[in-house]
Amino acid sequence: KKLERPAPGSLEAFLQPASSAAVSNAQAEYARKAISKATNAIAQWDKCELIHQSVRMSEGIGTSRPITHWQNGVRTWDMPSWAWNKWGSTNTERVADFIDISHIRLALGNIDSRYKTIVMEASQNIDRSDCRTQKIGITGCLTPGMVPYVGIRGGPFVGQEALSLQGIPTEDLNLPRESEDNLNDFAGNAMTTTVVGAVLIQGLLFAKAGVCNPNHTYDNSDVDLQVERTRDTVTGVKAVLWGDSSSSSPSSLPSSLGAAMEIEG
Repeated sequence: KKLERPAPGSLEAFLQPASSAAVSNAQAEYARKAISKATNAIAQWDKCELIHQSVRMSEGIGTSRPITHWQNGVRTWDMPSWAWNKWGSTNTERVADFIDISHIRLALGNIDSRYKTIVMEASQNIDRSDCRTQKIGITGCLTPGMVPYVGIRGGPFVGQEALSLQGIPTEDLNLPRESEDNLNDFAGNAMTTTVVGAVLIQGLLFAKAGVCNPNHTYDNSDVDLQVERTRDTVTGVKAVLWGDSSSSSPSSLPSSLGAAMEIEG
């Protein structure tokens, strides 16, 4: 419990500018995918559609599609000009409807997702993923199969951003040929380096306590005590893992710290 730590930086600090090579390459890749999928059959989602319609009816959301303006049987979306329409064209009608319902849900709570760094995880049906429980500026755990839609961007994370959020130092990597799917797979499955660091610290404290008193049976209370006794050391380790703990500015944190994710005990 002593190693729990809230996220010190916002997700927005990890999003690369539109002019960056990573974003430009991702948009070009989605544009190529949109062209290749243009003649493919529209994916059927009859059972999921019934769930979405049920949610719209039970929550009084109505039938509007204010973000994607998707149409039945039409692959292209009609999102705002600044949004990633080509990325939208690579997705399904279910994903489009998920984004629209999520936007309306937030709007009913006086939150406009177009101006907020809020993540809609569209890989699930709308009844299983509710963005109203998501903290603004914070993302949940990242998985290779997720479909993240960032409201303020009008599109997804790019692969290099996913790597940074997982705590992987992208500035030290040479990734000239990897696709967005490759990078998202490389980012791993719901495990950040900050979580690994916290587990290692706890393991080392257990080991230290065991060496000092091998006949004692240790539990979490002993680790808490060790953390208290070695607070200066732990603070030093935190500085290595998460940056200078005295700094409150996200921009001063290294890009590979995964700071937009919270560590839970």
